[in-house]
Amino acid sequence: MKIFKLSFLALAFVAFVGLSSCDDEDDTCTPPALSANIVGTWSLDYEPGSSVTFNSDGTYNDDAGVLLDIGDPSPDKTRTYTVDDAASTFQLTVEDTDGQSIFATFTVADNQCDQITLDILGITAVMSRQ
Repeated sequence: MKIFKLSFLALAFVAFVGLSSCDDEDDTCTPPALSANIVGTWSLDYEPGSSVTFNSDGTYNDDAGVLLDIGDPSPDKTRTYTVDDAASTFQLTVEDTDGQSIFATFTVADNQCDQITLDILGITAVMSRQ
């Protein structure tokens, strides 16, 4: 009977240690709305080494012209973005000091926590969070 109790205790101990050491951490991420998720610095799959930064104040930095190339990265241009969560789109606008502007609207095909997939005239482009 004593061996039975010791065997049972040993088995219970092994089961306890085995089950308690398992990590049941949930690593899934539910992405926030595009307007919140887009804030940050992103690299683009079609332009290695490039980055675009979307600031929380509605401005963005894209000096290399990766998303909207205006051919002039001068600092006197105002770069802003707006997001339409319902339509899954965002618009980039560049305006110069004379009030002239150019804009481009991008359709978001997939919004994930660390990856935003764009549909640019039927071509897929992926932005990955840096």
